[in-house]
Amino acid sequence: MSNPKEELYSLIKSDFSIFDFIQEAALDGFGYLDVENQTNEWMNPKFWTTLGYNPNEIPENQSLWRNLIHSEDAERFFEQYKNTDKPYDQIIRFKHRNGSTVWFHCRALVISDSQGEAIRVIISFTDVTELMRKEEFLERCNAAAMVGYWELEIETQKLQWSNITNRIHEVDDDFVPNINTAIDFYEEGKSREKITELVNLAITEGKGYDLDSKIITAKGNIKWVRAICQSEFYEGNCIRIYGTFQDIHAQKIAQDELLKEKQKLQSVIEGTNAGIWEWNVQTGETIFNERWAEIVGYTLEELSPISIDTWLKLAHPDDLKISEQKIKACFDKEEEYYQCECRIKHKDGHWVWVLDRGRVVNWTNEGLPLMMYGTHTDISEQKKRVERNTVFIEHTPTAIAMFDNSLRYLAVSEKWRTDYNLEGVDLIGKSHYEIFPEIGDEWKKIHQECLQGKSIKRDEDPFVRKDGSVQWLKWEVKPWYTEDYNNIGGIIMYTDDITERKKIEQSLLENHTLLETILESIDIGIVACDQHGSLTLFNNTTKRWHGLPIANIPPTEFSDYYGLYHLDGKTKLSTEELPLIRTLHSGNIHNVEMIIAPNNGPSHIVSTSGSQLKGPNGELFGAVIAMHDITERRKALEKLQISEEAFRGNFENAAIGMALLDIDGKWLKINQRIAQLLGYSEEEILELTFQDITHPDDLATDLALVNELIIGKRLHYQMEKRYIHKNGSIIYAILAVSLVRSISNTPLYFISQIIDITPQKIAELQLQETLSKNQALFDSSSKVSIIGTDTTGRITIFNKGAENLLGYQREDVLYKENPAIIHLQEEVLQRANELSLEFNRKIEGFETFIALPRMGTPDTREWTYVRKDGTKFPVQLSVTAIKVKDEIVGYMGVAVDISEIKKVEKEIKSLLDVTKDQNERLKNFAHIVSHNLRSHSGNISMLLDILLDENPELSENEFLSLLKSASVNLGETIAHLNEVVLMNTTVIDNLKGVGLFQAIENAIQNVSALARDSKVTIFNNINTDKKVFVIPAYLDSIILNFLTNAIKYHGEERDSFIKLSTVLENDYLVLKIEDNGLGIDLKRHGAKLFGLYKTFHTHKDARGVGLFITKNQIEAMGGKVEVTSEVNKGTTFSIYLKHEKN
Repeated sequence: MSNPKEELYSLIKSDFSIFDFIQEAALDGFGYLDVENQTNEWMNPKFWTTLGYNPNEIPENQSLWRNLIHSEDAERFFEQYKNTDKPYDQIIRFKHRNGSTVWFHCRALVISDSQGEAIRVIISFTDVTELMRKEEFLERCNAAAMVGYWELEIETQKLQWSNITNRIHEVDDDFVPNINTAIDFYEEGKSREKITELVNLAITEGKGYDLDSKIITAKGNIKWVRAICQSEFYEGNCIRIYGTFQDIHAQKIAQDELLKEKQKLQSVIEGTNAGIWEWNVQTGETIFNERWAEIVGYTLEELSPISIDTWLKLAHPDDLKISEQKIKACFDKEEEYYQCECRIKHKDGHWVWVLDRGRVVNWTNEGLPLMMYGTHTDISEQKKRVERNTVFIEHTPTAIAMFDNSLRYLAVSEKWRTDYNLEGVDLIGKSHYEIFPEIGDEWKKIHQECLQGKSIKRDEDPFVRKDGSVQWLKWEVKPWYTEDYNNIGGIIMYTDDITERKKIEQSLLENHTLLETILESIDIGIVACDQHGSLTLFNNTTKRWHGLPIANIPPTEFSDYYGLYHLDGKTKLSTEELPLIRTLHSGNIHNVEMIIAPNNGPSHIVSTSGSQLKGPNGELFGAVIAMHDITERRKALEKLQISEEAFRGNFENAAIGMALLDIDGKWLKINQRIAQLLGYSEEEILELTFQDITHPDDLATDLALVNELIIGKRLHYQMEKRYIHKNGSIIYAILAVSLVRSISNTPLYFISQIIDITPQKIAELQLQETLSKNQALFDSSSKVSIIGTDTTGRITIFNKGAENLLGYQREDVLYKENPAIIHLQEEVLQRANELSLEFNRKIEGFETFIALPRMGTPDTREWTYVRKDGTKFPVQLSVTAIKVKDEIVGYMGVAVDISEIKKVEKEIKSLLDVTKDQNERLKNFAHIVSHNLRSHSGNISMLLDILLDENPELSENEFLSLLKSASVNLGETIAHLNEVVLMNTTVIDNLKGVGLFQAIENAIQNVSALARDSKVTIFNNINTDKKVFVIPAYLDSIILNFLTNAIKYHGEERDSFIKLSTVLENDYLVLKIEDNGLGIDLKRHGAKLFGLYKTFHTHKDARGVGLFITKNQIEAMGGKVEVTSEVNKGTTFSIYLKHEKN
C-alpha cells in the first residue's frame, strides 16, 4: 500500500489542478515572492478577491500588493522572513479596496540558497479579520471595565499579565511578575492570607475562586480588586491556573457610600415615626412597614396578604373619594405630589386620622404610573387639638376663623359669622376663596406667606366687598402647628371690623366735641400729648385703669406715677420705652403690650397702638395712643396653653407611663402605669428623682437633652433609654419629654411619656441572634442548593451552594426565573401526570413541585438538575412550605448532589448480586459442614462411650472426663449450628429462652484446660434462674469468644481471674464479664474496637475477627455491647441480652 502523503505529492506533480484546488479552497490567499526581484512575484486570485479586487484587473507585475500592507506592519512583514532561523508566523493588516482593514494570518516557507540567504518565499494568507475585530472589541471592553487577564504555568512557574492587569497594579508594561511578587501586592493580613490559601487550593484541589480584596499598587495606592481563577488539570495534575483581574475600587467605594446613604435614610424614616407604603399601581402589589400597621393597631402578619385592597378596606368611604380624586390628579400629572387627610379604621373599631402623602416615582413606557411611594403620619392628636381649638374659637367673642393649609374652614366664631353676614351658612370644609370670591391677589399672597411661618397683622385695612362697599378691618394672621411643632397645619385669622371706628374717626375730625364724647365713652384707654411730651388727653377709661387724673408731670416720671411695667410685672418702662413717647419720637406703633399696675386697683394688660399728630402741613404737634385691655384674653390663652400641654388625654388611665417632673427632675405626679412599670409605689417614686432610677450609661444623654429643653435649644425630645426596676432588672423604654413654660417663658415643669418596650427589645435581640445564626448556616451551605420561591414560583432565595452546583449567579435568577429552568421538562411532565392521577385533577407547571407541601407534606424525591451550561446531574430534592402565622408565604427547595451516591448504588447492586451468589454457596457449605461435623462428633462420642464401657476405671481420669464433656458440648454446638443453617426467617423469629448459668458453665468446661494452663480462675456468679431470649448457637459463640480473649490476654505478673455476673436494666439482662488482664487503651482504639481485622495486642493468635463477629451476633438478637477498660488493670464487657420475662 502506498503512503498517502507521497501519493498526494505525486498527484500534485502530475496534475496542477490539485494544487490549485488546495490553495484556492483551503486558504484566503497564497503567494510566491522573489526576494531579489519584486517584479517576479505572484499572488493567487483568492488573495485579490479577499481584498476586494478583481484578479483579472491586476497587472502582471503584481507588486501592487506591497502597497496594501498597513504602514505600521510593513517593516515587520518583510524583515521577519529574512531571519531564516525562526518560523515565519505573524498577523499582518492589509487595506481592503473599500478602505477597511483586513487582518491576515501569514505563514511562510523561506527558501534559501547554499549560503543560507533567503531567495524565495512561499506564503499563505488566512483571513482572521472577524476574530481580530472581536479581540479588539473585547480588549476595548476590558479596558473600559478595567478587566485584565492573568495566567500561571505550574511547571515553569511563569506568570503572565495583560496590559490591563499591569495598569491595575500601576506597573510598567514591561514588568515581569512572578507568583510571589503578585501575592505581595495584596494588602498584608487577611487579604494576603486569603489569596495565598485560595491559590493553593486551586493548584492542589482544582477549586476556582472569585475574591474581592485589597491590593497596594506599585505607586502605593490602595485598590479594591476582584480576582477570578479557574484551574486546568491533565492526568490528575494541575498544569495551569488562569483568570481575570478587575479594578472594582470605584464600585466598592460607591457601594459603601450607598450603604451609608441607605442607613442614613432609614434613620431619617424611623425618626419621623411615619408609616411607609409602596404601591405597584399596575399590579396592585403593596408593601407597608410595621409602623403603618401599628398606626391602625395591627401587625403586618395580621394584615397579610397585603395589597391595595388592604387600604381600600380600612379607609373611610367619605375620605376615600377625596383620596381617589387627588391620586388621579397625580396620575394625570396635574399634581406632582399627593397629599390627603384620611380616616382609617383602627383594629378596635375607632377611626384614626392620618396625613397621607405620596409621589409617583416610576412610569411605564406608555406613560402610565408604575411605582408610587408615600408615608402615613398619625395626626389624630392634631385633629383632637383642632377640635379643642374649634370649641374655643366657636365660643370666643371675637371674630376668629381657623383654616387648614388649603384655606378650608376648620372652625369659625359666631362673631365671624355676624361680621360677615354668614349666619346659617355651612362653612366647615369649604374654601375661604369660595366664600369670599372678592379676595384679591394681595390677600392670597399674605395667606401664602403665613403658611410659610410668617405672622402678619394690620391695625387697619380696607376690604372691598363683592357689592363694592368697603369694610375696614383690623386683622392678624398666624400659622398654627401640628402636635409635633414640625409642620404648619394651617392659619388662624383674627379680624376686628373697624369700619364703624373709621367712620367715627372721620366724624371726630369734623366735630371735636363729638370726638371727646366718644373718647370718654369707649372702653379703650386714650392718651395724648403735645410735641414736648406733656399730657393733653386722658380719657375716662385711662383714668379708671390708673385710678388717677391727668397730672402735669414730665415724661421721666410717667412710669413711677402711673405704674407702667414690662410684661414681667416687675421692670418699669423707661422713658423711651413708654408707648406714648415712642410714638412721639419714632412714629406709629402697633400692638405694643405693657402692664398698668396702679397703687390702688387691679392691674391691666393692655395692647397699645399709637400715631403721631400732625398738622395740615405735616408739622408734628403731638401723639396719641389707644390702649386695649387684653387682660382676660391673655389669661384665657395662658390657661388654655397650660391645659393643652399638661393634660392631653386622660392622664391617670393612659396605657403608657405619664408623669410631671420639676426642673430638678423630681417626680411631681405620676400615673398608675409608671408605678407598675418601675415596681415602686407612688409614694416611693415621689421621693425620688428620675436620675435615681436611670441606667448610668443613659444618664448623661438624658441630662444633656433636658438642658437643651431648658435653654430653649429644642421644644421636646425623644430617646430610647433604660430604667432600673425596683428589683434591679432593666426596663427598656421610649421616653418623650416636653417642657411647659409660663407666660413669661419661665420653665415650669416637664411632661414625660414612657412607653415600655422591654419585650420588644428582648425579642429584637433574640431575633438578631437567630438571624445571624440562620444567615451563617445559609451562607455555609456551599455544597447544598437552597432555592426559595414566593407562592407564584418566582425565585427569591438562591444560596452559594445553588450557584456552585448550577452555574447561575444569584442576580441571574432572583425575581426573574422559576425552578423550571433547572429541571428536565420530561421529568416535570411525568411527575405532573402522577399527581394528576393521585389528586384526580389537572396539575401542571409550578404546582407540580408544591402540590404536596401545600397540603403540609414535604415532597422528597430524586430529580435531574440541568446546569446553566446544559449538563445534568441527579439530586435528592426536598420541598417544604414556608409559613408565617400558619399562612404559606413561599416554598423552600433543598437539593443535594447525589451523583456519587448513584455511582455507589450501582456498585453496591453489583456487589449484592455477587454476595447473593456467595451466600447461596455458603449456605450449601454450611449444610455440608454441619452434616459432616455431626457425623464425626457422633463417632467421637460413641468411641468414648465404648472406651469407658470396656475400661470403667478410666472414668476417674480427669482428662477423659474433660474430653467427654467437650464431646457433649461439641454435639450441642453442632446442633445449634444446624438450627442456624435451617433458619429461613429473621433472627428475631428464632430467639429461644436459654438458662444463662448453664450456658456459661458449659463454656467454662470447654475452656477449662486453656484456663488451667494460663493460671486463670473463672467465677460464675450468675443465678441459676436467669434466662435470656437468644439464639443458642450465638450465645455459645459470644461467651466462648469473650472467655478465650480474657484468658489469652491475661496478666502474667498477677493472679488472673474472670468474673461473670448479671444485672437487670429495663428490658435487658446485662451480662458483665470482668477480667484483670492487659486492658485496652480506649482513647487510641475505642472507635475501632469492634472493627474487622482490628487488633490491639501483639499476641500471636490475634486476628481481629472475634469481636467483630461477636458484636454483630449480639446486635442481631436485639442487644448491644459496651466496654470499660484501663491498661494493665483489666476490662469489663457489658452484654445487653433480652430478658426472657420481657
